[in-house]
Amino acid sequence: MKRRNKPSKAVDRVREGVVGMSSPRAAMAYGFVGAAAFWALAQAGPAVAQTAKIFMVRLQDLTPGVKQTGHSNISGTSIAGQFVGGGAGLTGLNASSIDTGTVADARLSSNVALLNSPQTFTGTKSFSLGLTTSAFALTPGAAAGRVLTSDGAGNGSWQVSPAGMWVANGANISNTNTGNVGIGTTTPAEILTVQTPTNRYGLLHTDGTRTLATYIGGGGNGGYIGTKSNHSLHLFANDSGPLLTVNPNTNIGIGTLTPSSKLDIAAIGDGAQLLRLSTERPWVLRQSQTGANTGLQLYSTIGAKTFQITASGGTNVASFVADDADPRVGIGTATPSAGLESVSSTRSGLRGQTSTLSGSGVEGYASSTTGANFGGFFQADGATGCGVYGYASSFSGDNYGGIFSSNGATGRGVYGVSGGTSGVGVYGLGASTTGLAYGGYFKSNSSVGRGVFAWVPNSTNAALHGQADGANGIGVFGYSTSTGGGTPFGGYFKSDATSGRGIYALSAAQAGSFGYGVLGECYNGGWAVFALGHMGATGVKPFRIDHPDDPTNRYLLHYSSESPEVINFYRGNVVLNASGEALVELPGYFAKINKSPSYQLTPVGAAMPMLHVGTEIDEQALRVGEQAGPGVAAPICSFRIVGGVPGKKVSWRVEAVRNDKWVRKYGAPVEMDKEGNERGTYQHPELYNAPARMALSYRDNAEKGGGRP
Repeated sequence: MKRRNKPSKAVDRVREGVVGMSSPRAAMAYGFVGAAAFWALAQAGPAVAQTAKIFMVRLQDLTPGVKQTGHSNISGTSIAGQFVGGGAGLTGLNASSIDTGTVADARLSSNVALLNSPQTFTGTKSFSLGLTTSAFALTPGAAAGRVLTSDGAGNGSWQVSPAGMWVANGANISNTNTGNVGIGTTTPAEILTVQTPTNRYGLLHTDGTRTLATYIGGGGNGGYIGTKSNHSLHLFANDSGPLLTVNPNTNIGIGTLTPSSKLDIAAIGDGAQLLRLSTERPWVLRQSQTGANTGLQLYSTIGAKTFQITASGGTNVASFVADDADPRVGIGTATPSAGLESVSSTRSGLRGQTSTLSGSGVEGYASSTTGANFGGFFQADGATGCGVYGYASSFSGDNYGGIFSSNGATGRGVYGVSGGTSGVGVYGLGASTTGLAYGGYFKSNSSVGRGVFAWVPNSTNAALHGQADGANGIGVFGYSTSTGGGTPFGGYFKSDATSGRGIYALSAAQAGSFGYGVLGECYNGGWAVFALGHMGATGVKPFRIDHPDDPTNRYLLHYSSESPEVINFYRGNVVLNASGEALVELPGYFAKINKSPSYQLTPVGAAMPMLHVGTEIDEQALRVGEQAGPGVAAPICSFRIVGGVPGKKVSWRVEAVRNDKWVRKYGAPVEMDKEGNERGTYQHPELYNAPARMALSYRDNAEKGGGRP
């Protein structure tokens, strides 16, 4: 800090000569030091008792010149360009009388501001004209309520503080300013405006460890608010706990302090809302139920509206119709007409698959116990379409390509409809080339149920068509596993037509003689083939066994007898008594199932020309037996042989017309007119040189359809 010092009034000694004046009170001296003129006015003090003398100070051309000995006592003004000398002899000097020049710091009191030496002021210093330094200039004007400010050049000034701008209240400070406060700006737009360059932090709030900050990003990235330290950012309202959390792992949590995913929304309790989509008809994502049954529910606050998922081009992917009375789901359609409707122009409308050992690829279930409901309804309109295609990919286990169930009294576990000319309502394929694969497997647990029920409403389609292309394939396979009571059926077929066929079997091979239209087999000695009604054949009716002489290479056949009557015959041998006679009794049921008996006798061991039937079967006994019901004993029928050789054997045979209740009711016609589609056909047109198309079997095969589904 510069300061102005008054010039010293020390008087150098004159080196040579003093000009004295005769005045007793004063003397004027003129002298020059170096090139400057020096005038000295000396006043003689009262101590001078001598006569005043006047001396002249000698001027010298060079500095410092030759020192002159003597004294100068001047009461007036002494002016010189330069004073040289230490000034050690100066005493009684009053610095206030020095108008210009400087005084060395060493010659000044500690209470005076020094020029170059470090100094500490112990008292109050007042600068009436201000204080100036190399870095800061302070002007006068300090007063109560004023604040010190500086301009860009470092010039300080005292400014009047706005009234009441900052008010201290204990440890607090407040501002009642009605304007705005700016930090980094002189034109604040809001109550508090902080302005920084881009890519700079603005406000920081920290406890020394956790730091909350604001940040302005560059390149159009906008503004940021968050934590500058490695801590989560929490948002709260109404002095509550955190409502939203952003953690350093870039996860966001709503209702949780520890979000574990990019967005983690926590709400606990049945009906707790996680997300609300407030459209004109709001949707809510909420929790359903609690505990082990806890689920996630998309809830419509207003019924009968649709939630859709669409592709970028506007194509409908899925639609959910929230209607309490008629809920529906559509895939590929915005207007589903069923509980689940899937529409696709490029792929399967619906595909179900399971890889588990006992899973179901597709399962349909109609739970109503009344009405004509369907566990599954499938339709294919294509010329070679499939109403249902199910696929279970596992190569082991009891899995299903499709399983359908209905509990209704007239319900359908599977209902397949095909509108195509060659369509298939239900199509099953066992694609494996090995193992016990099934193209279709159907089962019923009811005591009178049907594992398979096939139906066609017209006369030109096959209700059930089975086809096997393998060398040992089976077109239709029915299997009943029950080993207990009841009458289970491996296959049950029925026709209501007057000329219908419950089963039509065709062995279509054109060569060889070992094809079977129907092959029945029974392991336990039961009926391999049994007919509850007439049984006929256009060919012969033999039995066939392995030939006893060559059982592995040949068969032995015996044939049934043919007759225009239904004949029962009974045979036996009898030994004649001493009278040459014998009484032959027939079974107790004979009278109930026979009529019009005839007899044959063959003597054995001797000629018996007189051998004959002496007494026939009683006709009255036959009539009584015909009327006898179950549990009522019929008369015993017998006949007597007479005229034979005593002790000899006779072979006998009785033939009678069958007369049981079946024959009495339905008869046994011998000639019949052809009816229905049989009329105009041959059973074997080749026997009459007629074309094959005239065969009844040809028409039957055409009506039932052929070829692979």
